[in-house]
Amino acid sequence: MTRRENILLIATQDTVPLADKVAAELRVVCTPMIRKQFADGEIYHAFPCDVSGRDIIIIGSTIRMRRIRS
Repeated sequence: MTRRENILLIATQDTVPLADKVAAELRVVCTPMIRKQFADGEIYHAFPCDVSGRDIIIIGSTIRMRRIRS
């Protein structure tokens, strides 16, 4: 069984509100991804810390939520 200290819950930019709710239910910390956008529009995502030996939960979306809301 996984210890809570070993869980790394990571959220992409558009899913932070959902990830915060999941983190509260699991009683773990939600960690945002490192995100950068290149001049050509390509987006770079990286983990914010060393993930070796951690149990990772990634909450992300394949669509941009801002486009849907507007």
